[in-house]
Amino acid sequence: MTLKSFVFAAALVLASVAAADEVWHVKAYDHAGETLLSIWAIDADGNQFPIKALAPDDGDLSILRIKAVIDGDEIPVKVIAADGGRRAVKAIAVDGTLLDVQAIASDGTLIDIKALDQQGEVLDIKAFDTDDVRYPVKAYGSDGHAYQVKGLRTDETADAVHGVAIHADVKALPPR
Repeated sequence: MTLKSFVFAAALVLASVAAADEVWHVKAYDHAGETLLSIWAIDADGNQFPIKALAPDDGDLSILRIKAVIDGDEIPVKVIAADGGRRAVKAIAVDGTLLDVQAIASDGTLIDIKALDQQGEVLDIKAFDTDDVRYPVKAYGSDGHAYQVKGLRTDETADAVHGVAIHADVKALPPR
């Protein structure tokens, strides 16, 4: 290994360790990239809780977990089981209560977050406004990196979380 490749490898390791402690912000954005919309879990009383992307404890940044943060607790965000088409994306409280996952426009309008069925095990996660305009959903790190938020169905995907039937996990993945 040359000194140059060693220094590059060491820099990658240090960057991964530093980034693993970060909380990434999950946002929907318009196609012009001019407007970022915050995404929240919203309970039946209208209380809003941020949706964040979190690195695993081992610092591996290849897949980030998507969670709602409620009073310091990380609540899972999942694609709920349903028949085809657009599937609901919800946060699931420990008692099985479902919280809506929605983007909030600058005028206060709530925009649903849904998963679109595709071939294979990866589902697109988008925000859909009332005119059926689709906004991509991404996780943004403090260093400017952006990961795509997707629904993933694998052999390891549970059939239910806190008693709620699910279709897929919600994760943030680096761009291809």
